[in-house]
Amino acid sequence: LVSGYSLSHLLVMIAFMLPPALVAMFSQPYRVKRVFSFLFPALDPTGMSYQVSTSLQAIRTGGLFGLGLGKGTFKLGLLPEVQSDFIFASVCEEIGFVGSSFFILLFVLFGVLGYLGAQRILEKNRFLSLGAFGLTSMVLFQAVLNLMVVTALLPPTGIPLPFFSQGGTNLFVALVGCSFIYRVLRINAGTVVIKHQEDSSWRYS
Repeated sequence: LVSGYSLSHLLVMIAFMLPPALVAMFSQPYRVKRVFSFLFPALDPTGMSYQVSTSLQAIRTGGLFGLGLGKGTFKLGLLPEVQSDFIFASVCEEIGFVGSSFFILLFVLFGVLGYLGAQRILEKNRFLSLGAFGLTSMVLFQAVLNLMVVTALLPPTGIPLPFFSQGGTNLFVALVGCSFIYRVLRINAGTVVIKHQEDSSWRYS
């Protein structure tokens, strides 16, 4: 949409992709079980639903201000994959609602800076603008999916939390994206400085 792609074309493409996606989802028993365990967690509390249920318990344990850094207990084997997909649950347990809200605000700030930088350079360099927009969306999309899984708004997807989950490849890709976005922001800043200098020299000449 940012690049000028037609919304109607996008909706048609989604409509064509949806039926095969549903067929693929219900063609394997383990996928069906995962969906039903997400919709009805009480049916399998110690099986497929255990991870998400334990994640919610860790978040509740943190309360408003948390137990303190390093004092969480769910990371000691109680919550599977706490070092990667469910690291946010451990964060909530240790720093609470207040700390985790600040944690989420960091991603919001990242998105605001990335999108503003992409929008400001759109007329001057369309390639850099679309690249910055895409990389910002990639990081935010992963973060939103991960947070929704941890808070039981989506079934587990296996997508890590950018910058924080264990895994060198995920961190490397996120940092490369950040370096690209930072370059775009620097270009914006340089353009503003040059324009200001040109305006000043014209004014006093």
